[in-house]
Amino acid sequence: MQSSFLRNIELWLSAAGIAIILLVPRLIGAQNDAYWQVAVWTAASIGVLHGLIIWGVRQRQRQVRHAAVSDIRNMLKDRINNRLSCITLNVSMIATAEETLEDVRDIEESVKTISALLDAISEESVQDWKATYAVVLDRPQRV
Repeated sequence: MQSSFLRNIELWLSAAGIAIILLVPRLIGAQNDAYWQVAVWTAASIGVLHGLIIWGVRQRQRQVRHAAVSDIRNMLKDRINNRLSCITLNVSMIATAEETLEDVRDIEESVKTISALLDAISEESVQDWKATYAVVLDRPQRV
């Protein structure tokens, strides 16, 4: 669970930036036109620093999200492949006729396809899936 500070870091950084922009010219004793020149340079510096901090925070969020997707993909792959292996083994044990062998080959091909789909799970594939099924996902669920 994130702290209130981290959930609202953009607001805190903006407030701190404004305070610094207003305080720096006073702290160095700038007067009249010099006051505004110092304020402008301070604002530009704060803007650059603010941008770098936000970029760093977003990079970290991307890394955490990527790691979570990877963990979920590996967990799903392990669990689903275990079940698919059981299905394949059970079907192959009862396969005797030529048509049943064809069914076993179809099941094995399906297992390979499902495994490949599991390998392809990524942030991008989830976004693509959401975009494809947005109409269905946005519909209120009837119970």
